[in-house]
Amino acid sequence: MHNPSQSGASLEISDLSKAYGSFKALDAVSLTARQGEFLSLLGPSGSGKTTTLNMIAGFTSPTSGEIRVDGREISTLPPYRRDIGIVFQHYALFPHLTAAQNIAFPLQRRGMPRRDVAVRVAEALEMVKLDGYGDRYPRQLSGGQQQRVAFARAVVFKPKLLLMDEPLGALDKKLREDLQGEIRRIHRSLGITFVFVTHDQEEALALSDRIAVFNHGRIEQIGTSRELYETPATEFVARFIGEANIFSGTLVRGDAGLALDTPVGLLPVETRLPAGRQASLVVRPERLEIGKAPHAGSDPHVPATVRDVVYLGSNRRIEIVFDDGRTGIIRGSGRGTDVGAGERIDIRWSIADGYVVPFSSSQTGDGHGS
Repeated sequence: MHNPSQSGASLEISDLSKAYGSFKALDAVSLTARQGEFLSLLGPSGSGKTTTLNMIAGFTSPTSGEIRVDGREISTLPPYRRDIGIVFQHYALFPHLTAAQNIAFPLQRRGMPRRDVAVRVAEALEMVKLDGYGDRYPRQLSGGQQQRVAFARAVVFKPKLLLMDEPLGALDKKLREDLQGEIRRIHRSLGITFVFVTHDQEEALALSDRIAVFNHGRIEQIGTSRELYETPATEFVARFIGEANIFSGTLVRGDAGLALDTPVGLLPVETRLPAGRQASLVVRPERLEIGKAPHAGSDPHVPATVRDVVYLGSNRRIEIVFDDGRTGIIRGSGRGTDVGAGERIDIRWSIADGYVVPFSSSQTGDGHGS
């Protein structure tokens, strides 16, 4: 998958904290990026992901904790001695230099011979598909082209670790998707370890080998896209990664096994949490089925009223209201989803398609998250 001639660095962060007075921007965060891995730091604004990136880069000093790259402690080194490539959301190109001169800048600062610089710059322009654009100034390039130049400048000196802070945030949706494909291609070809900050869950799911989900200065969960979506560790992760229907209540034991006692009824569940514990049941919108009459089987089911139906071509997004007033989401296609606003329906799903997480009082609200 990766270029064997250039292996990425391992990154290890241990108990990293950053305090501004009494406010903790980052609270004892630990994580590891493996050699050549694409690791995304995902979370809402103010969750600590950019603070973490800035401490890895050397722009912010940690209050406590360690940062190691290939086993070497770097948290006291100035940024220019860390040998890390960085791509920002706002391209940070020198306006008075051409694209080629911008890309050449880090090589010249490292004292590379002029002939070698020219070869490296040409290779970098080809890598980001900007052959023939080297003589253009930033003002003569589109936003996407400027970001490609910034990306080429960050990797031209062949760092083992590349940090990216919302690098696609200023671009429109189509261009962002195109550049996501380019970033994946370049990552595979170079073998550099990528640490990518984003608040865009779809972007993180599409690009990453693993994702660290941040919330209030802590990491809620680290895992692959599938792990985070199908087996969230917390209610926050369930709501933040994709959409989710969430039913909260108390676990009780009956004749048929454990069930969750919720405002919309007893819902059979499979979980290792004990009876008596407050918990939340997560069911993804595409796992729900619609029936027009009450369900007689043993699978979980609840009555609901259709609030709105949005036609999306390949599927429908059906907004529903449960009898306790909370809202939910169904996604599906076919005749079973041919329902209209105001219609009473019966929602059902397989016990195996529900996932139980510990209840979080800070995550109450609507029955779905996005």
